[in-house]
Amino acid sequence: MNEGSVGVGGSFLNSRISRLGLTDSKSVDNLGFLLTGAFSFELAPRLRGLYELRLFQGVSGTDDVEIFASELGAQWMLSEALSLSGGYQGWQYRADREEGFPEPSNLVLDLEGPFLRLGLKF
Repeated sequence: MNEGSVGVGGSFLNSRISRLGLTDSKSVDNLGFLLTGAFSFELAPRLRGLYELRLFQGVSGTDDVEIFASELGAQWMLSEALSLSGGYQGWQYRADREEGFPEPSNLVLDLEGPFLRLGLKF
C-alpha cells in the first residue's frame, strides 16, 4: 500500500544553551509546507513492513526551518483498530538563523534510534 499527503504544518522549538556561565535561549516558531510519503508491504498475515518519509519546509518567521524524518520498521495488526509498530527512525531539524547576538548561528539536530508505537484507528 502506498500513501502520500501534502499540507501545511507548524514547527515549534524552544532551545536553551549554557556554556562557561553564559546562557542563551531561543524559540523558533515556523509555519510551512509538509510532504509525507509511506510505503508498506505484507510480510505475513497481520504483519506489514513499513517505510515512511516526512519533509517540512518552513516559510514564515525570521529563521529558515527544514525537517527531514524517516522510519523503517514493521507493523503487527492486533485487531482491525489496534496495531503495534517498531523499527528504526531518523530525524533531522535544521534552522538557519538570520538574526542573533553577537552574530547569527545555525542549529542542526540529528536524532536517530529505535521506536515502538501503539496505533489506534478510528
